[in-house]
Amino acid sequence: MAVSYLKSIGIAITGYYPYPHAVDIVGFLKLQTPFEYPIKIAAEIATCPITTDSIDSFLTFARNASAEKVFLLTPTELDKLDLEVEERLKVERIDVIRSESVAAYSKTKNNTQAQEEYQSIKDLVSANKLINELPTFAKQEIPEDIQRMIGNQKVEAWQLLEDAVYCTFYYGMGCEVRQLGKEALFKNEPEGVVLTSGLGQFGLLYDCKSSASKYKITADDERTYIDYIIKKKKEVASLDNCDLKYFVIISPDFAGDISARSFEIFRQTQVALVLFKAETLRKLAIWANGLTHKLKSLIDLSIIFKETLVTEGTVDNYIRAFDTNYKNRY
Repeated sequence: MAVSYLKSIGIAITGYYPYPHAVDIVGFLKLQTPFEYPIKIAAEIATCPITTDSIDSFLTFARNASAEKVFLLTPTELDKLDLEVEERLKVERIDVIRSESVAAYSKTKNNTQAQEEYQSIKDLVSANKLINELPTFAKQEIPEDIQRMIGNQKVEAWQLLEDAVYCTFYYGMGCEVRQLGKEALFKNEPEGVVLTSGLGQFGLLYDCKSSASKYKITADDERTYIDYIIKKKKEVASLDNCDLKYFVIISPDFAGDISARSFEIFRQTQVALVLFKAETLRKLAIWANGLTHKLKSLIDLSIIFKETLVTEGTVDNYIRAFDTNYKNRY
């Protein structure tokens, strides 16, 4: 219910990190007109008594996330705070949303309206299922079992592909993901910004290209991508406080002069083009999805992105090296 409450007050969640003592969340709070850019927030849902030490830990998390606003949510049994904790929260300007606010939201929520609103596909189909069917969606196909789960909702394969890629980066690899559906580059072609976790954080812009066969980047596409990347570089630097380093396209397969397109895009933007076959991305996602949160934070996509067209062999080699170096240590 706490997560639902955060969404109800206009927060788009981009990162969800469960710990033994709390759940930390990163997202963006949309401001009212005339303000254009949202505020980056960090929130903590307490599951254990709040202490000055836990506040220190949360503030470190918030600083690492470059949050501009921080606050805590407390369940009923933890509403009463020690005087020392209360004073520390005031000094650090940390707001506390207590249980009665969340409870009030639950009581006043209009159930009829909620039923009529569009229900996210990610609420109907599990992340694991979406990831597993990523190559199918990329080929503009929807499996019968997923069609039954969706029911009467009118959903296209490209929408499911976008949700599957979102789940790949968000759930599978533990990255922050900011979806940009309303600013889709082409009609019915959603995309998003991914922020990697761990050391050497960077941003990547992804675009999904569902196709019955192969996707070919045309000269017109190249020019459009260059203009769009230049625009997004400024946005990522401002909102996310990191560099946009890669532009990743996901499709069933690719055709055309990939080297020439890659060279020109990088020459004009200093952002590397990366092409990921849906089948290859699924392999990486299924492996990453089985890792612990700590291990996911050690994934370094820049190693995989050293080649424009990511091959299955590259992914196999990376997985083998990662498991050898890290899996037995954590």
